[in-house]
Amino acid sequence: MKKDNRELYLEAKDLIGKELLEQKQRQFLLRLLKKYGKAQKVSPKEDFESKCLEIIGYLNHVTGKEYRASTSDTKALIRARLNDGFNVDEFKQVIDVKSAQWLTTDQHRYLRPKTLFGTKFEGYLQEYNSRKRKEKQRYTSYKEPELSPEEIKKNEEFKAKEKEILENYTEEDWIAFFNQLKIFKNEAYAQRLNHPIVKRMFVAYLIRREEESHG
Repeated sequence: MKKDNRELYLEAKDLIGKELLEQKQRQFLLRLLKKYGKAQKVSPKEDFESKCLEIIGYLNHVTGKEYRASTSDTKALIRARLNDGFNVDEFKQVIDVKSAQWLTTDQHRYLRPKTLFGTKFEGYLQEYNSRKRKEKQRYTSYKEPELSPEEIKKNEEFKAKEKEILENYTEEDWIAFFNQLKIFKNEAYAQRLNHPIVKRMFVAYLIRREEESHG
C-alpha cells in the first residue's frame, strides 16, 4: 500500500531523528528554490528590453506615431533616465502631460524620444505632478455651475445633434474627415470613434461642414 506524506515523514523521523530530518528538508528546499528561481529570473538585459518596448509602445499608442524601441539613440535615452532612478510609469506620465499640451498643436513633432526623454525629463515630470495636484484641488473644490435656461436648452440641442450625426453618418463622411486631418491620423484610423478626442473632432467637423453648406 502506498504511504502518504505524513507516514513517510514519521518513518523518516524514527530513522534519523527530527533534527536531522528538518535539516535535510531545509537543504532540499534551498536547492529547489535556487534551481527554479534562477531559471525563472529575468536577466537585466531582458528586463531593459521589456521596459523599452513598453515605453515606446505607449508613446506610439498615445501619439499615433511609429517609433522603434530598438533604436540605439532611443535605448540610450531610456537607459540614462532609468539610471537616474526614474521608472516606467514616470515615462508614461511625461508622455501623457506633453501629449496633452502638444498633440493638437504645431509642437506635436516634438512628441519623440529625443525631446521627451532628454535632459528636460524631470522638468516634464514635475509638470505632470503639478497638473495632477491642480486637478485634485479642482475636483475637491468643484461645484457644478448653475446653467441658465438658455444654456440648458443649447446643451440639449447639441447632444441631440451629436446623437443624430453618430447614428446617420456614412463611410464617405468618415473618409472625408480622415483625409483632412493633418495630425493624429494613426490614432484616428486605429481607434475611430472609440477614442473620445476623435469622436469630438469628427462631430465638430460634420457640424461645421453642415453649417458651411447652408451658409
